[in-house]
Amino acid sequence: FSVSRKNAQGKVTLVNKLKRGDVFGEEALLTGEPRNANIVAMSDGIVMRLSKADFEELLKKPLIAYVTVEEAQERLRRGARLVDVRSAADFQQGALKGSVNIPIAELRGRLSQLDPISPYVLYCRNGVQSEVAAFLLRQRGFEVAVLRNGLESLRRESAGKL
Repeated sequence: FSVSRKNAQGKVTLVNKLKRGDVFGEEALLTGEPRNANIVAMSDGIVMRLSKADFEELLKKPLIAYVTVEEAQERLRRGARLVDVRSAADFQQGALKGSVNIPIAELRGRLSQLDPISPYVLYCRNGVQSEVAAFLLRQRGFEVAVLRNGLESLRRESAGKL
């Protein structure tokens, strides 16, 4: 299966090639947004489909761990790394100290920049993009946790900065 996207100018670009066991469509299920890519079968294949409810119950809940601000701080003290999955523009407007920026749209292409042995705490504005990132990274064997409610949790809990 090939994965392609149409850019703002209408040009279709090949983004990825899927192999046996790969998944697609999870980002739309996690975010509730329209899908952002097209999938084309390049040869015979088998596709399995999960309803949103089954996806949530069978895959999302077991794969995504959430942490509070305090739990994130403790993980960082123990050596976890902080990753901001918002856009580069949002990151430049303000980010948590010590975080690196890998926008969700670039995550698959930048996996080599992450140490597969290191644990990570992921954050975004409200936690939704972080869930997508966590799902993708957990599938690939990374140890990750999502800052529950993202940066909004800092405002709500008034817990200070990570």
